[in-house]
Amino acid sequence: MCGDVEDDGSYESDLAQRFLARAHTLLARRPAAGDDLEAYLDRLFADLLGRCVADVEAADASDAYRRMAMQSVVLSRLAGYLAGHAALQEDPLRKVMEAVMHGYGEADPVPAHDHHRHDHGHDHEHDHPHSH
Repeated sequence: MCGDVEDDGSYESDLAQRFLARAHTLLARRPAAGDDLEAYLDRLFADLLGRCVADVEAADASDAYRRMAMQSVVLSRLAGYLAGHAALQEDPLRKVMEAVMHGYGEADPVPAHDHHRHDHGHDHEHDHPHSH
């Protein structure tokens, strides 16, 4: 279509590599030792992240991004399953949503990837945002 740029998968590959680099940085910080709940939860997070990293690294390069992107869906499903077994007075869904937002906030913003250019210089029938 007008101005479309062929997508060769390099954007997705870059995102997968970015994830791996950031994850390795997080994993390099060893979770605190101890038997308290906070230390346990930090180790569990590191274990799960380590599994995700290993699975992305084991995937074919053409499938690494898709695998990484779908891991969040599976882990969200698991979070919902576990929350479904918690007492309702603990408001488990709120805790899950807060944790999801916290984790989302920890990730650096993903650079925009424009699939088509907006300066193609001809008239057609789709709108572009204009400043007035």
